[in-house]
Amino acid sequence: MMASWCEKAILAAQIRQSRRRIGDANDLMERSRSAIERSRAAIRSSHTQIAAPTRATASATPASAARTLLADMSADALDAIVDDFSAAYLEAEATGNDETAEIVRQALVVLGRHLAHELGPKAAGVQIN
Repeated sequence: MMASWCEKAILAAQIRQSRRRIGDANDLMERSRSAIERSRAAIRSSHTQIAAPTRATASATPASAARTLLADMSADALDAIVDDFSAAYLEAEATGNDETAEIVRQALVVLGRHLAHELGPKAAGVQIN
């Protein structure tokens, strides 16, 4: 009878210890969920704050500023920008990121117009009647 009482006491202590560990694990998981949710909220908030000014700034930038910037660049720098934008456009198209693809497409149009204006049709190899 003594062994049975002792075994029951040991089992009861082990059960209490297991419940305490489960409770500690549940508390930790709840704190983790809370931290993840706060992080998600911060990311959503910062994404909204970043996206809104970018759209407003892009439309407010005068075309003359872009032309001045491009006119001051060397031919090698312009080639590198065209290559980078082309790669970015292809990647955005491949991943289905339509917003980014449209922004990069517009930048490529600006670059193309600048290059066409600077080179002229003869140097660019375009025949005009």
